[in-house]
Parts: sequence; structure tokens; C-alpha cells
Amino acid sequence: MVHDLLKTYWDIEVDRVEFLEQATASCFRVFSGEGSYFLKRFQRSFSPEKAVLDAKICKILCEHHVRASEILETVSGESFAQAHGHIWQLQRFSSGIALAQNAAEEDLICRASAYLAQIHCVLKEEKLPLLFDRAWFEKFDKEKYMAYYRETLEWAKKAKMEDALREKIKNDILFSMELTEKMPLFAECFQNVTRVSSHGDYTPSQLLCENGEIVRIVDFANVHT
Repeated sequence: MVHDLLKTYWDIEVDRVEFLEQATASCFRVFSGEGSYFLKRFQRSFSPEKAVLDAKICKILCEHHVRASEILETVSGESFAQAHGHIWQLQRFSSGIALAQNAAEEDLICRASAYLAQIHCVLKEEKLPLLFDRAWFEKFDKEKYMAYYRETLEWAKKAKMEDALREKIKNDILFSMELTEKMPLFAECFQNVTRVSSHGDYTPSQLLCENGEIVRIVDFANVHT
């Protein structure tokens, strides 16, 4: 299937395909005489609009020398292919591994922060989707979240796990409940919050690293202001 897909939409003759263990998407490394590529098959819920925005933002960032993904257009000039019920995206392959959460060294976190500031500067004039505007707060259902937290607390009391983990889960949930109770207060002052255009999901898992260096920042599908 991957061989036919690459030939039909990107006119690439595939020599070999290697499946890559990733999180929510199915990913492949594709080898051909023309080079090495990264093919990503998104979940069915992923929208074409997000794919277009992802490619647009990555192109802008690459033009400003930010280490974003280089997304390749199809033979018809599209930023993605839609086939077999999924959206597919092709990128130049970049070596490196994504870090696990809470696994980044302090020095790497500092450099990642510098890249994030660079992203903010490059995207400051871009009109991007708004996240957490006043309308979001007005639709926020506090009781729905509180009920979920109470249910999770009851589960944690009965589930088989180490006491230290149980205590951590309990403390995390109690903090979330305390924060949820304050949400109406946040809504009142939200109009004064400074907004910046950002990656939208900037975590260690979105940073490809090699030999202690950040070689690529990936996944701008959730970019927003």
C-alpha cells in the first residue's frame, strides 16, 4: 500500500519501508534512490484543515531557519494526500529520537525554550486559530470536570498500585479540582492575558534530538494563538 501511495501522490519509487513506533499516528521511514522520507498516517479524526495549516507553518519557519519539519507537496501541489480513509503527510527524514516526558536535561530545556521564543517571533504576525478565548470559558462545564475527578479519586482508592503512585495521583487530582473551582475567576481576567502565536503542543516528545542537540521540531498541527 505504501509503495503505491508514494508513487501515485509523490511520484517516488520506494525501495524499502520501515515501520516506526510512534504515539497516535502510524509512521514509516521510506527508502528510495532519491533519499529517505518520513511518511505519517494520521488518525481518522485528523482534519484536512490541520494538515494544510501544519504544512504552511512549517514552511514559514523553515524559511526563517527554524528547525521545523520539511513537508513535501504531492505531484498536484497539495500538502497532504487523502487515501484509504486517512490523511497522509510526507516529510524529509530527520535522524534523532523524541524524548520521553520529564526526561530532558536542564541544558536541553533551556535551548528548547530559546527555540520556542524564536517560533513566537516568527509567527507573531500570523493569523492563527484562537485557543481558550472567553467563549471557551463561558462554555466550561465545571460540574462535568468535578464529577470526572471524583470518579477518578474513587478508582485510585481501589486500584492495585504502589502507595507512592496512589498518593501522587490523589494529589494531582486534588490540585486539578482546586484549579477547576477557580475557573470562573480566570474568565473575568482572561481578556487581559497577553497572547502569542505558538506551537500548541510544545513538549519533549515533539523535539527530535541527537547527541544532545535538537535537530528538528515537529508536529505544528495544533499551532494557535
